[in-house]
Amino acid sequence: MGTAVGAVLFADLSGFGAFTEACGDDAAADVASRFTALARASLAPEARLLKSLGDGVLIVAPDLAAARATAECLVDLVRQDPRLLPVRVGLCSGTVVWRDGDVFGAIVNRAARLTDAARQWEIREEEHSGADIGHGATLGLACGAHVTAG
Repeated sequence: MGTAVGAVLFADLSGFGAFTEACGDDAAADVASRFTALARASLAPEARLLKSLGDGVLIVAPDLAAARATAECLVDLVRQDPRLLPVRVGLCSGTVVWRDGDVFGAIVNRAARLTDAARQWEIREEEHSGADIGHGATLGLACGAHVTAG
């Protein structure tokens, strides 16, 4: 599929490993499934849930504004569900490489690291300002955000 410019959003549930140990695999699977359903419900126009990874999701978007809207909606939806653990989000914009239905590139790695560094209920953002912005197709999806503590 080639290269594309847009935004990548990772989100995961804080404390999921400890929850799994304490409550068991079935309860953890239920929580992860509910989280994935809320991630789908939070998608801004043209945003796409690319994959779920246990207690985490990877979403791609055409621009940072759509990524922000998705992230903010996801945090709000998770907050409203007492069955779920706190969420943390990282997002980054720039160029990605599409291969076999997946995305690769520095912004994917940076978004994952931002998520790891985020506190509970926090949205961490890095807007890529390199020369690769503006080269390639648009992702055609939505997501994005600034450092926001909910």
